[in-house]
Amino acid sequence: FEQFQSFSDVVEQFRVRSGLPQLPNSTFLSASSINYGLLLLLDDDKQKAMEWLTYVRELLARPKYWDPKLRRIGNIAAPGLRRMKTTKDDELYKRVVESAIERLKTKPDS
Repeated sequence: FEQFQSFSDVVEQFRVRSGLPQLPNSTFLSASSINYGLLLLLDDDKQKAMEWLTYVRELLARPKYWDPKLRRIGNIAAPGLRRMKTTKDDELYKRVVESAIERLKTKPDS
């Protein structure tokens, strides 16, 4: 970690190495998206943290569909796709993101 001058450098390097864009603009949800939002919160970058966590919350609220032909999960319903049940992990992610957003809303400015 000697290469990093600050925690902000660590957070930015996490974003780069995870392949995440500067701004949330995709429909792809990954653990990296959630973790990046949480790292921004820990880094006290409230505006970016709120952008990413809100984006993640919106994606988590969408139903998921399984495409058996392409063997992938998506968020858009189409003929031949099966709606997936919400998993315990999905519920956990939702609670973590909601808790982080609530913390952002109540956290006093530093």
